[in-house]
Amino acid sequence: MFSQAHTPKATLAAQLTPTLTRRLRTFAIVGFTFSTLLIGTVHSVKAQEKDPPKDQEVKPAEVVVPAKLNQIAPPVINFRERPKVMADAQRLKKTIAIDGVPNDMKWDTFYTVTTGVIKGAIYCNWDDDYLYLGTRTDGEANVVFDIDASGDGWLRGADNLEIVVERMPNATTPQVSVRLLDATSNKDTAVWNEKAYDPKKILVATKLLNNYHYIELAIPKEMGSMLLHDGVTMGIRGEFFPLSTLPYTATPPYEPHLLLEANLVASRVQTAPGINPTLTLSDDKCVAGQELGATLRLLNQTDQPVPIKSVKWEGVGNSVNVLNSVREVAVPSLPPTKARDLKYKTRLPEKLSPGTYTIAVTADLDNGKQVYTTRTFTVVEPLQVRMYGDPDPVAIIGTTKYDIVIDITSAVPSHMKAEAEITNLPSGWILEKKRRGVEIDGEDKRRLFRFRCKLPSTTAAGSYPIEATVTYKERTWSLRYIAKVVRTDIPTTPPSGN
Repeated sequence: MFSQAHTPKATLAAQLTPTLTRRLRTFAIVGFTFSTLLIGTVHSVKAQEKDPPKDQEVKPAEVVVPAKLNQIAPPVINFRERPKVMADAQRLKKTIAIDGVPNDMKWDTFYTVTTGVIKGAIYCNWDDDYLYLGTRTDGEANVVFDIDASGDGWLRGADNLEIVVERMPNATTPQVSVRLLDATSNKDTAVWNEKAYDPKKILVATKLLNNYHYIELAIPKEMGSMLLHDGVTMGIRGEFFPLSTLPYTATPPYEPHLLLEANLVASRVQTAPGINPTLTLSDDKCVAGQELGATLRLLNQTDQPVPIKSVKWEGVGNSVNVLNSVREVAVPSLPPTKARDLKYKTRLPEKLSPGTYTIAVTADLDNGKQVYTTRTFTVVEPLQVRMYGDPDPVAIIGTTKYDIVIDITSAVPSHMKAEAEITNLPSGWILEKKRRGVEIDGEDKRRLFRFRCKLPSTTAAGSYPIEATVTYKERTWSLRYIAKVVRTDIPTTPPSGN
């Protein structure tokens, strides 16, 4: 038998075999671990490229700062180019209620913008106290108005106004700004004056309704020294621009502005060849219940008679239900080179509200031509009433006489008859007559009516309320006045001090 002998080489091989096996196993484990870590790292990197889970805390270094909002400035308006619109230069005298109530009937359109980003209408009317400007746009918009009050050119004098109505982001009401361009000394050194006028004196109303945006302004005549009467010519321009995050910036003061001509008129006239119409009213300032008369004078400037087919009198706009509508068909012809007067009368409603109203007359001629003219009139309060004391203050010296004065100005044509009454008098004061009739003859006349009373000698110094009423045609005006009483028989305390 041969026994197995372990030689040194065999022994060494036997010793190396398990060691090598353990090393290979170790390398395999290390390799597997490394690959696992590598794969985990790759997945971790890819996971970082995606949005982190909602519940995972985000490191400060990984926070992304949002970009700032773009600052949107209003577009630059080319004032060197006149607006390419068809404008009605005749601006009718009419008082507009600045109440934010959308009603196109109360305005007269100056011109309409049909091109550009924002489309809409510019309105313009006037009366003795205000220039009225308004807009209606297809969607919310801001507006800038330029006014050359004397119509003598933009870079002349100190009568050029720029009024901006704009709503900034996060604002609920629009901001109104007004600036005056002063080019009195030299048009090359004109300057904008941002503080010449207080924008709060401009009456403003806005309304967004059914995707239409309305803006109404009443600009007092003191701004820009505006002359508001029949026959005045002004330069006016309105420009729309979208809502923006930056306020509107005025053009350089030396930049000329081309505006549109606006002629202030008390009546509108549409003539026929050779026929010159003139419409006059018996009273331009009326009261409710008054009879109003109108005369249409038609001057025939031809050498041939002109037959008249019919003449129609009516109210327009807010006056449709105020004036009687009358159509005359038996109208004499116009004699050659002579004039004929056509008359009309109507009684205004007793409860007609103060405001401006318009009468229109249309004469249809036998040759198919037509003459049309309108005129406005104003309805005012019949009475302007105030009360005061005489003397004021009153010093008590024994039993003292004191007059309560009621000051009345009447707008009633011809004769006005009313009643005045003292309704509240301080205790102890003796009134000679509590109630009396008051009468005024003539329109725009003023009278003072005195109620005499006696103050007791014991009347203490102080303030005493007095109340009264004036009644005219079932309307009552309530008055209140604080009478001041002083006493000269009570020594005064000398002022303290060295």
